[in-house]
Amino acid sequence: MSHSITSDKPIIIKHNRKSKLVSLLIIMAISFILFWGVYTVPSEKNAIELCPVKAFTGYSCFGCGLGRSIVYALHSDFDSAFRMHPLWVVFLPLLILILLYHISALIINKRFNINHPVIRRVNESFLVILALLIIGLGIIRLVTNQTI
Repeated sequence: MSHSITSDKPIIIKHNRKSKLVSLLIIMAISFILFWGVYTVPSEKNAIELCPVKAFTGYSCFGCGLGRSIVYALHSDFDSAFRMHPLWVVFLPLLILILLYHISALIINKRFNINHPVIRRVNESFLVILALLIIGLGIIRLVTNQTI
């Protein structure tokens, strides 16, 4: 049984009021994260521990250190960024790409049709790869007893 990803739906469609609001909220959230990272002084001594998994179990979760690694990377301290969480090299460019996509989508008043089979397949594939990377790194951290 073969699944076709062809569709008569357009792959690019116009923004509607709801999608514009979502784009604006995403732009504001990512901008806040990036500005916070730039204007935060990175330090391992005064880092705020926000992970509920680590608070309850004492073990680092698969995402522990990602926020701090992005802060270090934004301050050009790449050694510390990799020590905190090596997947910052995926997440920081991803944040910037998502930000640029939503800004450009608002400017040209068009966006990808998330219901189009091609877009859906790309999104699903990307999320599976990202999840496997995070889980794989988490397992390596557990096996090697690395803590953040």
